[in-house]
Amino acid sequence: MNQVTHDNKIRLLLDLVLKLNDTFLQASDLEDVLNAVLVGITAGEGLGFNRVFLFQLVDHLPDSHLKATKAIGPASPEDAAHVWNLINEAHMSLFDIMLNVKLMSSKEDNPLTSMVKDISVPLNDEAHIFVTSLREHCSLHIMRGDETADYKGAKELLDTLQTDEFAVVPLVTHQKPFGVIVADNSITRTPIEPGDVEALHLFAGLGSIAICQANMCSLMEERIVELQRLNAEVVRNRGLLIQAERQAAVGRMADQVLHQLKNPLSVIGGMAGLLDKKIAPDSTKKKYILAIKEKCAIMERILNELSDLLQVPEVNCEDVRLNKLVSASVDIFRHEFKRFDIECILDLPEPEPVICVDRTHFQQALVNVIKNAVEAMPDGGILHVSVTSDDNHIKIEVMDTGLGVAKGHLSRLDEPFFSTKSHAMGLGLSQGKKVLEQHGGTLSVEQNSNGGATVVLSLPVSRVAKGKK
Repeated sequence: MNQVTHDNKIRLLLDLVLKLNDTFLQASDLEDVLNAVLVGITAGEGLGFNRVFLFQLVDHLPDSHLKATKAIGPASPEDAAHVWNLINEAHMSLFDIMLNVKLMSSKEDNPLTSMVKDISVPLNDEAHIFVTSLREHCSLHIMRGDETADYKGAKELLDTLQTDEFAVVPLVTHQKPFGVIVADNSITRTPIEPGDVEALHLFAGLGSIAICQANMCSLMEERIVELQRLNAEVVRNRGLLIQAERQAAVGRMADQVLHQLKNPLSVIGGMAGLLDKKIAPDSTKKKYILAIKEKCAIMERILNELSDLLQVPEVNCEDVRLNKLVSASVDIFRHEFKRFDIECILDLPEPEPVICVDRTHFQQALVNVIKNAVEAMPDGGILHVSVTSDDNHIKIEVMDTGLGVAKGHLSRLDEPFFSTKSHAMGLGLSQGKKVLEQHGGTLSVEQNSNGGATVVLSLPVSRVAKGKK
């Protein structure tokens, strides 16, 4: 190839890159980038090949294979004449062509795609021309009757494409194989020059950069969506923690009020009643006794209202993904796990069960149980949270390796206002028990073989959404 021709090819390639610059730099959609690459290879304003095929690496097959995913170009000389006349008459630019082929390139009824739809090349078939091009990052110019046709898969592809020659160039992103591009001039029969292959290889390299950028944009969008979801979850979980702490504060107050005032108040009220019976109706002291009885009644009413405040409200059930709910509840305590050197083990089933419960109250009950387990391990330990099921029940087990519970206390842990902790009021498990009972389930506590406690939240299988267990 003389220097003039080589320089012309370079200028053509630079001009093509400039025209596609906006698409390559701004594209966040992989499909747009791939279409731009294929159109750039085939359009008259581009490299000018008649046809181009994209064989993309497909990972979800049993083994990684290269499969045809896109193709652009005329299916026959008649089709080519029709397309070229249409382009000339409509004075279509490179971007007009891109818009028109965007949908056509990957359609199942595209004749070119149908032509190569049965080609599937395993990535471990290192002798095949596609894999050779990918692994060695090289371009290949295959010609019928030439020694290049001896490459594995070359003759078969020449016959399938009904052409006498074609070029193969690799697409590689982050040093990882993405696919190969095959281009030919089967319509015009214009010979493929070495400079054409070089320009195709260089352009495919620029296309690989654009593909890499599109993949990064797509990954960033996915990460942003995931971060938004996690942020919403954090906000919701923060509300649960605030609610748990608020409940603890109210409980501590209730503990003080109910334990320190209820019994003395009963004594005062009882003694006032006895005095009232013994004092004559016309005694001047009668009004003092009646005032004491009245104030005792007011204080009893206040205590009763406080007790009502701590009652579990009515439930509103909805379908809830159990694994997600359990994971979110555990994630609330990630900071405490690090702080107290607690190893958390999650054992969740697949497929994920979907249960019909009041999401807020059920999760609050679970959060209170996990909170108790964490507080039982101030010197570190293992928290094991698992979901199991049988024919009758679906269970969440929260097991810790903490300080354990005295044998005589086990039967009282779910009683209101009973606690083994001096700073607590003992409402967490009792309220959790009420929540489970409102769902037709149970909450139980038992000593485990590791010396800690295991709390089991059990629901009847009727709470599992049909077909989602």
